Amino acid sequence: MKKVLIYLLPLALLCIVSLTGCSLFDEKEKETSKQTSTEENLKDKESESEEKSKASKDGTEKSNVEKAEASKQASLSKENSTPKPKEAPKQATATSQVDWGDAWTRDIQFRHGLLKVTDKSADTFKFRIDATYSFDADAVRRGAVNFGEIEGTAKIQGNVATQTAPDPYTKCQMKFVNHTTYVEVITLNACSPGGFNVYFDGDYKKGNIPEKEIPMEDDQVENDESTEDASGVDEDNWEDEDTNQVDEDNWEEDDTETNNSEEETSSEVSVEEAQKLVEDYVDAGPDNFTEYDHEENGSYIFSYYVDGEETASLLGMYGVNLSTKQVYKVQ
Repeated sequence: MKKVLIYLLPLALLCIVSLTGCSLFDEKEKETSKQTSTEENLKDKESESEEKSKASKDGTEKSNVEKAEASKQASLSKENSTPKPKEAPKQATATSQVDWGDAWTRDIQFRHGLLKVTDKSADTFKFRIDATYSFDADAVRRGAVNFGEIEGTAKIQGNVATQTAPDPYTKCQMKFVNHTTYVEVITLNACSPGGFNVYFDGDYKKGNIPEKEIPMEDDQVENDESTEDASGVDEDNWEDEDTNQVDEDNWEEDDTETNNSEEETSSEVSVEEAQKLVEDYVDAGPDNFTEYDHEENGSYIFSYYVDGEETASLLGMYGVNLSTKQVYKVQ
């Protein structure tokens, strides 16, 4: 028994030592493994942190690049979308588009007008307008025609031309609108173009159209023919073909008739003479004028006006007796 115990004791000790060593070895291995695991964990964490940092840095850089590119694209898009100012179209010269011609006519009876265009350039031309006014055909036959005129320089803009400055005498300023077949003349301000009731406005046809002539009345033609006949010598009345003697009775009668006709003619007054009598009677000033109106009860009736800034004003009516040449006021 003792021998068994002696043999068992070393074995027990050996086992205890062996167990203790294994335990220590296991603990050491555990500690080593734990330490290694901790180090690996730290390395993994550091690696992950580095990767995250690198990823974050890469992401930031990428984000900045993307933002820069997006900003650049937005800027380019804005520049492309911004409308660029268009260049003003070049206007062609007036002469290449509009023909202002040389002459245009307001073909209206008793209100005739003639527009002449000269010295044309790319943007200007010179002009002159002559206009008339008469009441009717009888007034034209008597020479009772009023006149007005204006001239100046006009600046062209397309089919419109405007006088650059008012006329120094008439104070008128004109505008011309070219409608190809006619020119519309417009007065831009109130002015006095000349004679009573004369004006420049209206549509002027292309070309120089003469004013229509007013034919004389039948009684005027007869008077002219009788005057021509009276100027010749009637040989039958002056000389007897058979006796070659002068008929004294016919001579005396002819002399009597001639003297009577001369007295009657001397007592008559022409319209011009009567108008002069009225002007002397009323002592017409530079701004006043008279105009024949009509014939009534053996008298010529005249209108007496004062020339205002825009229109003439009637001051009164005066008559002239054809037999006595006496001037009197009608109203």
